[in-house]
Amino acid sequence: MRVSIHAIQRFRQRTGTNKTNKEIETRLLELFSKCKTARFKRKEDEVMALLNHHFQIANYFIRSNIVFVVSDDTILTIHNNEAKRWVEN
Repeated sequence: MRVSIHAIQRFRQRTGTNKTNKEIETRLLELFSKCKTARFKRKEDEVMALLNHHFQIANYFIRSNIVFVVSDDTILTIHNNEAKRWVEN
């Protein structure tokens, strides 16, 4: 599993950490290893995600309040699930 620089930047932005990229990558992979699959609660949100990301298919995983967006064996980005748009499968 790879971690994109975008996911690392988002983790830093959302948590306020000042750790190195490598430390964040290690932490993200550790959190991801404990994730469960997730899906959007509403079909409308799923459609909007496809439209906003140029129809790139992604899989979603959730751990606590962090949602991992994964495609092609890469963590593309992370979201805080504050809006509660995702639920465990």
